Amino acid sequence: MSTITVAIRKRPLSRVEREKGGVDIVDMERSNLAVHEPKVKFDLTKYTENHNYVFDRCFNEREDNETVYLDVVRPLLDVFFAGGNATCFAYGQTGSGKTHTMLGKKEDKGVYLLAADDIFTGTKGKEIDVFVSFYEIYGRKLFDLLNDRAKMVAREDADKNVNIVGLTEHEVNSVGDLMSLMSTGSANRSAGATSANADSSRSHAVLRIEMKSSSSKSLGVLSFIDLAGNERGSDTANADRQTRVEGAEINKSLLALKECIRALGTHKSHIPFRGSILTEVLRDSFLGNSRTTMIANISPSSTNCEHSLNTLRYTHRVKELKQEKKPRRPVAGRRAEQKRDLMPAKQKKIGEDVMQIVRSLRPEICAANAEVVNVDDDEEDEEDKEIEAAYTHVATALSQAQEDLVVHYRSMLDDRVQIMLKETEAIKSLDQGGVRNLDEFVSSIDSCLFLSIQSINEMRDRLAVLKEHLRREEVLGQSFCPTFRA
Repeated sequence: MSTITVAIRKRPLSRVEREKGGVDIVDMERSNLAVHEPKVKFDLTKYTENHNYVFDRCFNEREDNETVYLDVVRPLLDVFFAGGNATCFAYGQTGSGKTHTMLGKKEDKGVYLLAADDIFTGTKGKEIDVFVSFYEIYGRKLFDLLNDRAKMVAREDADKNVNIVGLTEHEVNSVGDLMSLMSTGSANRSAGATSANADSSRSHAVLRIEMKSSSSKSLGVLSFIDLAGNERGSDTANADRQTRVEGAEINKSLLALKECIRALGTHKSHIPFRGSILTEVLRDSFLGNSRTTMIANISPSSTNCEHSLNTLRYTHRVKELKQEKKPRRPVAGRRAEQKRDLMPAKQKKIGEDVMQIVRSLRPEICAANAEVVNVDDDEEDEEDKEIEAAYTHVATALSQAQEDLVVHYRSMLDDRVQIMLKETEAIKSLDQGGVRNLDEFVSSIDSCLFLSIQSINEMRDRLAVLKEHLRREEVLGQSFCPTFRA
């Protein structure tokens, strides 16, 4: 039996989509799915391009949450009750039906509630306690959603296990207890506005359910991960720096997750957990007695065709067992030069600045093994792919430099307090002893000034690094919006 299950769920057309003239362009049957993409040729002739996919299971709009649960989620509980690690990912464009699938409604319980029902039924009458933790991964940071978004850190112990320091666990005794905690945590989750959705999730949320014995020994872990919305670059058009950087971080973490799941499916000896914070903290979920399910939700509407195809490409790549890597070609080329020759002067200057940054970052990107995987390599200029790789690299470096600056600035302020106390003592000693303490005063003040200048210079160097990252992000951001690519 495969340890990876990938399922697609199609929701019904919404009222808004109908009002916009949207029609259902997605057909599916059991494990086969077809998207009939409407297109227009250069001569304005309309035609349809068909995209066909095969997944483990495809759920149409008439199949309810219980059917989804029984087919692809309930098998995870067999691993859970056997003491293993079971993981269920929910993925898709914001508004594609993820929340309905996971939480459901009163008359159609979501998979969270259905799983909770079976868990409490399975542990009833046994000396087993059930604990829940709920946290989010926002950019490169971890926040406890059940503890006022307290910041946490992930650390690896001597046994190579990743522990989240500061994460709180809450004992639950019923489905009602679980839903109360989820309601509290969901209210604390990070969201942001894009042109696709006014309240788009900008973080990955992880709900972790663990069974423990009376001696606190772990008896099984079940994790539900609600992945951040996968809006494309066009949805973050005219976005501010925060939204652009968020998009790049989401892109990077989803690509890293895909590579880990595929490495599992192909039984590779090395699984690239260090590709992102998301895969690092979920490492235990991929090892040992484990099983993973991904439920991707899509809209059937022609108005959301691009989003749906993007979701399907990603999930198809997750399940795909073979990957053919195309050799990277040098960017410079006649076509790129011709493109720049046709630009207005201002745009041409921006284009030259962008490529100068890209060229300067090539050694760093290669050293970091940065890789951007595209579905349709022939449809995009190699130049665009390098700009995307450069932007992702700069966005990550910017986040790291920001954290580094804050940590060292706090340390500098603490050191500054100690220096000021030493200066105060030196002045007091001079006032009391007069000229006989002058040599000691000069020596003490000279030492304090040296330490202050050294600390300030170090901070100015760190600030200069951050300013350079900001400049690069601004330049690249003018020509590139983070676009999720499978």
